[in-house]
Amino acid sequence: MRNISRLVAVSSAMTMAGVLATNVAADELITNGDFETGDSSGWTVTVKPGSLDTNFSIVPPGTEVPLSEDPTALNPDGGDFYAVSSQNGPGTIALSQPFTVPAGVTSVTLTFQMFVNDWNEEGAQIHEHFDHDFEPNQHARVDILRVGAGPFDVGDTVLANLYLGVDEGGSNPYDYTDHSFVITNIVATPGTYILRFAEVDNQMFFNMGIDNVSIQAEGGSGIAAATCDVYGMQDYGLNNSQLFSVGGGAIGPVQSGRDIESIDIDPKTNIIYGSSGRHTAKKGHLYRIDANTGALHSVGATGFEEVDSISFLPNVGGLYGWARGDGGGLIEIDTNTGAGTLIWSPGTDAEDITFDIKGNYLYGAVGSTLWVTDSSLEAAKHHCDLPLASGSAVEGLEMVQHPNYNNGEEFLLVGINDDTSNIVTMNIDTCEPVVPNIPVPFDDVEGLAFESGTCSEEVAAPADVQSINSGEPMPIPKVHVPY
Repeated sequence: MRNISRLVAVSSAMTMAGVLATNVAADELITNGDFETGDSSGWTVTVKPGSLDTNFSIVPPGTEVPLSEDPTALNPDGGDFYAVSSQNGPGTIALSQPFTVPAGVTSVTLTFQMFVNDWNEEGAQIHEHFDHDFEPNQHARVDILRVGAGPFDVGDTVLANLYLGVDEGGSNPYDYTDHSFVITNIVATPGTYILRFAEVDNQMFFNMGIDNVSIQAEGGSGIAAATCDVYGMQDYGLNNSQLFSVGGGAIGPVQSGRDIESIDIDPKTNIIYGSSGRHTAKKGHLYRIDANTGALHSVGATGFEEVDSISFLPNVGGLYGWARGDGGGLIEIDTNTGAGTLIWSPGTDAEDITFDIKGNYLYGAVGSTLWVTDSSLEAAKHHCDLPLASGSAVEGLEMVQHPNYNNGEEFLLVGINDDTSNIVTMNIDTCEPVVPNIPVPFDDVEGLAFESGTCSEEVAAPADVQSINSGEPMPIPKVHVPY
C-alpha cells in the first residue's frame, strides 16, 4: 500500500520528470466552449440583415432544432447543451469569439466537434460573396480572423480557413466530427484574434452544430495566480459556483452549472485548482481557476464521477483528491491531464480533506467529525468533533500557517454552509477556536484555499485580516446574489 511519505517522493519525482520532459500545462483561451452555461455567454451571434428567422440556438444535443425542427445526432462526448444554426428561410449568420494568445507560448491547438447538415443535399455551393443574397450559396465555414475583422469578412482579414463546405458521403443528420488544428504559426504574434463559425444558406434548411470548442495554449501562463488571501467557492442552488476571497469578496461572475466542490492552490505556481461534483455535464472534472476573474480553464476529467475535495501536498505540489461513491476514496490527480488514480479506499466519503503543513498527516471531514490518518494510510481515526450547529454541514477544510496569525502556529479553517459563522477557525491539536470566526456574505462555502507564499512577514496583516485577530467584526461587502 502506498503511504504519504511515498507520495511525497513520487510527487517530487513526477515534478522533476515533468520539468525534464517540458510537460507544460496548457491554458484554455476559449470561454464557454462547451456551452454548458445553457446560453451563448462568451460568444457573439451576428445575423446578416435580411436573413429570415435565422439564429444560433443553445439546445440539448439530439433534439430537433428550433425553427425548422430538423433532427440532429446525439453527442456521446457532449454535455447538456451545444450551439446549432436554424432558420425558416435564406440567411447568413456567424458565431464568433475573440481569444488572446499570451507571450511565450510554444504551441496553440484548436479543437472542436461539429456537424453540418445540408438538407438541400446537392453538395456545397460556394459563392465568392458570403451573403445569402447571392445564389446559389449554401455552405459552412470555420476561420481564424484578425482582430477587428467584420463578422462576414472573407478577404484579407481571414488568417486561416479551417473548414469550407458541408458534410457529405452519408445522409442527414450527420454525426459529430472531431476537428483538431495546430494553429501555432497562425497566431505566432501574441495578441487578440477571432475564432468564427459561420454559415450561409439560400437553397434549403441548413444546420451547423458546434460543441466542445477549445483553444489550448502551452508554454505561456494566461491564468492569474492567487495572492495573499483566503479564497473560497460559494455554491448557489444545486451547481452554480462563485469564487470569492475573504479580502475582496466575489471574484468575477457566477459560473453557472459547473458544480465546483473544492479548491486548492498549487504551492509551486500559486494557481488555484478546482474539482467538480456530479451535478454538471463535466462530472469529476479538474479546472484551473483565474484568481482575478474566476474563469474556469479545463484541465481534464479525473475518471471519477464526483470529486468533492482536493488538496496539494505542501511544498512538493502533488495534487490529491477524494472521489465519492462506490469505487472512490483518496486519488492522485495529474495536474497536466486531470486523470485520477485511486490509491486508498477506506470505505467512507469525506466532505473535504487537507494535509497538515508538513504533509505528514491527512485530515478529513466526515459528517460532524474530523478524522486523521498518518503516513501509513492504513486506517483513519477519529480526531475530534467539529463545531457545527444543528442543520449545518462542513464543506471545506484548509490548513493555515503564517507568522501573523495564531502566533505562527498552524490552525484549521472550516467552511460551513451556515447563515452566520461561515468560516470557523480551530486549533488542530485541541480543536478549540483560535481566532474569532470569519463571517462572509456566502452561506454555502464549498471549498477553501489559503495562499501565503506572497504574504510579507515584514508587513502587518491587511485591515480585514487584522479585524479577525482583534475580535472586531469583519466588514461584509454587499454582494448581489442571483435568484
